[in-house]
Amino acid sequence: MLAYLLALSTAVSSLAFGAIEVQNIFEGPVKFAVWQHWQPSWNVEREPLDPKFRLEIGRADTKGFVRLAFRKHLSTDLTASFWGESWERTGEYEDESKTITEQKVAGTRIGDGWEFLLSDDEAFLDVSGKRIVTKINFRISDASGNPIYEYGIIPVYVRGSTNFHWSTAIDPYLAHVGRGKIGVANGTTSENPSKMDHWNGVLVRPSLQFIDRNILDAGAKIGLHRHEANQEMWLVENGQVLVSHGMAPIIEYDQKVDRIWNSKGEKRTVTQHIAEGGWIEERTLRRGEYAIIVPNPAHRGNVCAHGLLAVTRSTTFTMGAKN
Repeated sequence: MLAYLLALSTAVSSLAFGAIEVQNIFEGPVKFAVWQHWQPSWNVEREPLDPKFRLEIGRADTKGFVRLAFRKHLSTDLTASFWGESWERTGEYEDESKTITEQKVAGTRIGDGWEFLLSDDEAFLDVSGKRIVTKINFRISDASGNPIYEYGIIPVYVRGSTNFHWSTAIDPYLAHVGRGKIGVANGTTSENPSKMDHWNGVLVRPSLQFIDRNILDAGAKIGLHRHEANQEMWLVENGQVLVSHGMAPIIEYDQKVDRIWNSKGEKRTVTQHIAEGGWIEERTLRRGEYAIIVPNPAHRGNVCAHGLLAVTRSTTFTMGAKN
């Protein structure tokens, strides 16, 4: 099914631009096996489940696009509506929560599936110093306007050198009687109640109990793992990494299964949960960018997980607190 959606999402000639840069890729629904390992954390493995959609957001020759691949064979014509929420820059040091206006597009049949394409549209793209997208919704409807599929997605929290609330040069004297040229770009803030950063209703404020510097060869991987209450940041010092970030509700609790415990192949019986629904996102981070996983401590029945793959030899910092 994944191969099918990959083929479906690249087969249409309507995106006949040049260089394509994809910002986000989402797939859903997903199924996770979540099992307790050697620390107060849980490993997360993606289980077989055919995703019904693949959503891509990016740029083609500097023009923004949203492309949705959807697998469902219907004789009626389909349309898709896209809308969402964002933080929009409204002043030199100010931004506000805004609604991304709903847009509709007709679908194109491909085999036993559909593609919906919004081209030349940047409304769902992060634009440094201008807009940070915080929620994406889509609804697929039949020819009579009856909804047949609807989904809401929260993108991974990404900030840094190419994704910030505001940037400015400051008077060096105000930098504690400093000197020289000083530039500031604000990515995350919780210093003022009127300007606090929230992700899915949770205040973004990682507690730093540890700071680790990681050197990863190309192809090195930190596997998907669950965060229940603790926030954790991955900051890229150099190189390029692919961050995976997923969410899904738990549907089965406290299974007892045998899992490989270490690199020697030894097995132990562990506790495992099964989560199903939600989505998984992939997003590339480059030098100076960081992603923060922000689970909601009040939603213990939801699995919030992330993992990291080094696309090139990379150096990253891992900062946060233990579960």
